[in-house]
Formats: sequence, C-alpha cells, structure tokens
Amino acid sequence: MNEHSTGQSDWKAMQQKSESESAGTVLLVDDEEIIRQLGIRILEKSGYNVILACDGAEAILAHRQNHDEIDITILDMSMPGMNGFQTMEKLREEFPKARVMISTGHSLEGDTDSLLRKGFCDVLMKPYRAHELTGKVESAIKK
Repeated sequence: MNEHSTGQSDWKAMQQKSESESAGTVLLVDDEEIIRQLGIRILEKSGYNVILACDGAEAILAHRQNHDEIDITILDMSMPGMNGFQTMEKLREEFPKARVMISTGHSLEGDTDSLLRKGFCDVLMKPYRAHELTGKVESAIKK
C-alpha cells in the first residue's frame, strides 16, 4: 500500500482544489477494489466527481447512464472479461468522442506511443502517486 500512498504536499494541494467547484467527472474502471478506493479518495479530494466500475461491462453501462457528465474514463489495461483495449473499442462504438486513458502496472517498454496511436489520450503507470493521477486527469480534461 505504501506504493500508492500520497505525500503530505499532495494532500495539501488536493485539499485546496477540493474547496472550489467540481473539476469534472471521472469514470474509474479497475478490477482491484483497493485501486478503485484509492482512486476515488484522491480524485474526490481533488474536486472531481467519480463514478466507479469494476470491469468493462460496468464501464459501458456507466457511460450509457452518464455519458453527458463523464469527462474522462480511466481503464485498467488488464481486467477479466473485456480488457482495457476491448472496452475502449466498445465505448468508442457508442461514444466516439469519449476521452479514455489506460492504466497499467505492466512494463510497456516503448509501447506508450502505440497506445496513444490507438486512441488513448494518455497512459497512467501503476503504482501512481496522487499528483500523477490528478495531473494526468487534469491535462486530459483540458485537451
């Protein structure tokens, strides 16, 4: 859990941000409960609304129910059932303008450019720190 922990300065910056209006809505999709809970904690403290899903099927359902609100979707690359690539393809069939970031704990060894060419707006490497998560989300929403 220390790998995912946040530093004091991260929390202070997030607390200042959370005092303002919502920064946007993030759909966080990961099959690991601890990652979802860490992500919602970090993102909500940073002022984001967060919708959680544990797999690709839930992600698609969440998009159908909330597509007008979701600013960015963060998909875990390795999930049972539909993986991150398959989920993105299905999402894009229904929501071609959906912004999707991939999250992975696996070494990509230069595959980052390939993922970006496939349509992901960014790559988030696990384990991540609070400022890495919020920085990439903020950057993707502003694009």
